[in-house]
Amino acid sequence: MSGDFSDPAELAAFCTVCGAKKLRGPRSATEEAARILGWRVQVRQILSGEGAFCPGPLPQGFCEPSPRQVYPLLEAVFGLPAADFSAWYCETSHKLRHEQGRLLGVLADGSIVSTAGIYHQNGSAALISSVATAPAHRGRGYAAALVGSLAADAQKSGRIPFVICQNPAALHVYRQLGFLPWGEEWLCLREECPP
Repeated sequence: MSGDFSDPAELAAFCTVCGAKKLRGPRSATEEAARILGWRVQVRQILSGEGAFCPGPLPQGFCEPSPRQVYPLLEAVFGLPAADFSAWYCETSHKLRHEQGRLLGVLADGSIVSTAGIYHQNGSAALISSVATAPAHRGRGYAAALVGSLAADAQKSGRIPFVICQNPAALHVYRQLGFLPWGEEWLCLREECPP
């Protein structure tokens, strides 16, 4: 669920009745609903890339992987449930087929070890998300190269690239690439939801 809510108590009751697992909204309503529900609050930084991006060299193994190749990495890094693959695959492959998204990756040892993608875009903005690198392959600049390439491509098509970040190390990378603070996203989540 997402949107503006004027009555956090009514919102909390609605979430309980309908079985919602995640709530996105303005800070005041989200914090109060989380308190009532006993859910945890998560704040993520939204960054905008309105400056010029000059992507660096692409790493060896750079590719445009299929959603099927990417999901095992997202599952391992973000703790995504295997049961969510079918719905994610349908949505992601549809967007790729209709040129509404793009996946990039780095292939090493027969599997994708780093990925980033544009999963949501419209005529003026592109959201770069699901940026992940396998722990054994971090610190090599893979994520920066992939995000920089996606941001530059978004700008070439007349879109402003955005990223949403909650990881301090990733925030540092995004700022080095030229992303600037734009706002915050407030979420409250049931405990069984992955972070």
